[in-house]
Amino acid sequence: MSEAQFIILYLIVGAIIVLGIVWLIKANRRRGVKGERVVAGILRRYARRYHGKVINDLYLPLYDQTTQIDHILIAPFGMIVVETKNYKGEVYGSPDETQWTHIVGDNKHKFYNPVMQNKTHIENIRHIFQKEKVYNVSIENAVVFADKRLVLGIPKGMPVYSAKRFRKHLGDFQYYTDKGVNVERVYDVLKKYQVTDRKLIAQHNKNVKKIAKQK
Repeated sequence: MSEAQFIILYLIVGAIIVLGIVWLIKANRRRGVKGERVVAGILRRYARRYHGKVINDLYLPLYDQTTQIDHILIAPFGMIVVETKNYKGEVYGSPDETQWTHIVGDNKHKFYNPVMQNKTHIENIRHIFQKEKVYNVSIENAVVFADKRLVLGIPKGMPVYSAKRFRKHLGDFQYYTDKGVNVERVYDVLKKYQVTDRKLIAQHNKNVKKIAKQK
């Protein structure tokens, strides 16, 4: 093989590898969007029936950066802040572990404890409520794994659900109890702080991808 042929072959192989990586990134992004649509549908149906409101894909300011929240359900009982994952395979973790384990076939990787991740979202919301003098609103943490084929190795009692279990969970009596939450007021406060600047959102997404690559 001549040097020119070797260079051409090298470039072709490199291009195939790059295209493969791009395809995987896009495939994972599509899976994530699909999972969020499943959970958004569950929340939307509840909200229509019980006078609630849903906010999906909400960006809020966090210090000098932004944070992204998948879903918020606001209803007369209070609020649920939802972090959605659409992993397949197996997931293992416990409340005090910073990193959980995701296994697909022979591949294994670590990801940040989504319950802890969502606690940061809730603390941020409470800070906003304090500034806006919004009181007596209970905020629950919920992590939903949307792929029905996923095996969850999570201790009982944690706020971690499959989509099916989460739908059933919303049928509990506590979510029919009117605790006097002003749904419109809470919704308006969150929308007031919503980050809509495309540059800030693009920078947030860039930071997330960078962290994911490092892990």
